[in-house]
Amino acid sequence: MNTLKPSEEKTLQAFLVALTQLDRPLSPGLQQTLHQLGNDLAAQHSDAIAQLPAIASQDPALNSLYETARLDLQKRYQSQERAKGAALPLDSPGFKLNLENLASQIFRETDSVGAAQTFLNVQTLPTKTFQWEKVDRILIMAAGGAFIGGLIAQIPGAIIGSLVAALYGFYIGFAKPRQQTPDRNA
Repeated sequence: MNTLKPSEEKTLQAFLVALTQLDRPLSPGLQQTLHQLGNDLAAQHSDAIAQLPAIASQDPALNSLYETARLDLQKRYQSQERAKGAALPLDSPGFKLNLENLASQIFRETDSVGAAQTFLNVQTLPTKTFQWEKVDRILIMAAGGAFIGGLIAQIPGAIIGSLVAALYGFYIGFAKPRQQTPDRNA
């Protein structure tokens, strides 16, 4: 398949996220339109992804979820641009090709909403991001411990301070069980 442009990638990701969050199947007419779009994606039609916003606009709930996901992806993209080096594994060309193939398969299913919910684990991206945040926390704690230890006892203090702080960072990042947040809907 062709390489996705950044705007096409965001459109496709936002639409797939919206499908996973939809709480009911699509109407038969909309499902048929999406099925045809899946065939167009498989046939490598260049304008297939550009049709997704128009398809989403045919269903108010889907359109609302799509717009929310698109804005969220845009915010994430802008924050990554500012970070300049926080490259996620999802940015690889192989993932983009797999995303396009996966979308084509999901769109061609008889129940695209159910297929998207089955094939896509929406929690994967936050989990991977959360893992990097844990590692960052450990590095920050080690650097802070080294600084404070160096102030107090020079080089031996810096070494001991960084080790103690890194162990504490590991404990709060990986070993300490996360507290469950109460469900707001309950």
